[in-house]
Amino acid sequence: MQRRIQQLAGAALDSLGLSKIDDPDLLSHLASLESMEISLRDIEKASNEIFSFFEYCNASTTSIGTALKELTIAFNKNPVTKDMNSHFKNLSYVCSNTLEKQIRSRIEETIFAKLEVRREVLSSIRKRIERCSQDCARLRMVSTNLESTRAEQQDGRKIDPQYLLSLEGECDQVHRQVENEKLQLKSDVTSYIRDTNQFLCSGYEFLGSLNSLILESMRTALTELPKGYSLPPPPPTATRESTHIDLKAGLSTIHYMNVKKGEKIWWEVVAEGGEIGFGVLFKKEVVEVAEETAESEVEKKSVIETVEAIHRVDPAKQDIKGLYECKEDGVLEFGFDNSFSYFRTKTADLFISVE
Repeated sequence: MQRRIQQLAGAALDSLGLSKIDDPDLLSHLASLESMEISLRDIEKASNEIFSFFEYCNASTTSIGTALKELTIAFNKNPVTKDMNSHFKNLSYVCSNTLEKQIRSRIEETIFAKLEVRREVLSSIRKRIERCSQDCARLRMVSTNLESTRAEQQDGRKIDPQYLLSLEGECDQVHRQVENEKLQLKSDVTSYIRDTNQFLCSGYEFLGSLNSLILESMRTALTELPKGYSLPPPPPTATRESTHIDLKAGLSTIHYMNVKKGEKIWWEVVAEGGEIGFGVLFKKEVVEVAEETAESEVEKKSVIETVEAIHRVDPAKQDIKGLYECKEDGVLEFGFDNSFSYFRTKTADLFISVE
């Protein structure tokens, strides 16, 4: 009776998942899964290192761009310094706006999303191994109970034949259940190891190509001609003037310029302090004559053309420049907006060339 109570207590621990797994087959499966888990942690670490490498390159680019910006201010007439500054602005823009999103999304889709699936399957198999271990413990319990009952029968104790048959049937049923679970686990663990190894091979191959993509994209962004420099430069004969503008926190300002038909206007803005809003409008006056029965009235109306819609731009990452060919007389309005910044005053220099 004492032995039977101990067996029942052990079964209760098994049902709570507190028993120790000691089956050799199950232990072998756990060792294989542990090896796969280590490999998953390794590729996760490698993915984070690739992204950290990109962030380091991005930060270095920003630092170089800041130094070049200071050099450009100090040597504004030096074309080499201005050209280098424009290229690093282009590189910084590509890294911050294009490459970072692309790399982050690719790593998320190709590595981290699939990594999560691999870990979910791993956890599911481990839970099944634990349940199988509990069934193994149950098999040992019913087998021990059957052997004990048979021993008592051999010692002369009267045992109900139906009871003995039920014990034998239960033992056979649990044994078949354990064997089927082990066979299924063996198949699933084998498949998991195969699929995980395929994921690891393709993942490391992807990380290698991603590293090359980062270097190649940064090289291209650094060496190609920035978009802002696709405008034709003003000729040497153009008249040049500059205006310094203080953008007070929370306010906007407009710089007006009278223009004549046939003129070409180039502008470039160099600003400090962070993002600003910038846009260009062209205004002209149209005379309308209203005819009435008694007399005619002359009325002047302003017609506005949007040359460049006002938008927020970071001068540290994107050039602010443009060209407008005047088809008629009017006024160009250069709008500077700092209304979205309530605490920071910014400065801008507007350079205009007229031909």
